[in-house]
Amino acid sequence: MTHKINNLNTNYFRITENLLEEFSIGTPTVSRNAYIILCEQGLAEIQVNLSKVLLQQDEVLCLFPSDTVSICRKSPDFRVLCFTFSDEFMCMASVNIENVVMRFMHANFHLKPKPESLTVIKRWFYFIKDMFITADKEVKHELMLMQLRCIYLGIYSAGKKWIRENGIKYKETLTRSTVLFHKFVELTIKYSAREREVNFYADKMCISSKYLNTIVKEIEHKTAKEYIDERVITQLKIKIRTSTNSIQEISDEFRFTNQSHLGRYFKRLTGMTISEYKKQQFSNDYS
Repeated sequence: MTHKINNLNTNYFRITENLLEEFSIGTPTVSRNAYIILCEQGLAEIQVNLSKVLLQQDEVLCLFPSDTVSICRKSPDFRVLCFTFSDEFMCMASVNIENVVMRFMHANFHLKPKPESLTVIKRWFYFIKDMFITADKEVKHELMLMQLRCIYLGIYSAGKKWIRENGIKYKETLTRSTVLFHKFVELTIKYSAREREVNFYADKMCISSKYLNTIVKEIEHKTAKEYIDERVITQLKIKIRTSTNSIQEISDEFRFTNQSHLGRYFKRLTGMTISEYKKQQFSNDYS
């Protein structure tokens, strides 16, 4: 039915059936990656930040970079299908859906899908695993990006349904800072390809740049400018990888003064030239 897992990994995506390859029993680990985990058998008690959850068969756990994770205990037959992927890969897969979908999943990271939703989610998991094994290297990166985006949306849909049908209150505390931060994210989704200065977003929100910076630091532990630049770089990387447009056309689209300005901006934030990035991605696709 599906292929046997045998050390399946690239530099951006990894699949495992043994969660102990990622986290230790009794030892908290700060995650550097993102994870989507389907429990196939058994159970485990897992501490995620300040919450302790009991992950059982046919339940889903979503973890994110900077989460502090520890396996408290597990049954001898505990087995998962775990997708591990880099922070950058997650950002690319979640472009323009993070303010709704990813926000929900941060707040509701442990889900118990209804049978009809579970059937679809499990099909996705096994389809992604088989695709990762069998897809041609030339297209694997883009296929995995698309499928990861699909499974995030599918888990979000199933999670909303589960919460609604069980009468569970949507777990998110909307402080003023949180509301303003979500507004900032929405604005960066809409404008960051054209606007890269903090003042622009602060003016749109009718707050000072200093206050906006404080909010973003409080929630994301980075400056507002760093957040904007990270979004722009993610969008540029996707465009460079997938678009047939020339670098000059991409420069015009993102409103850089010229191609050289784009090149300097890209190198300052990534440490490599656009040509070096393209060669690196070509090498990854064929490695």
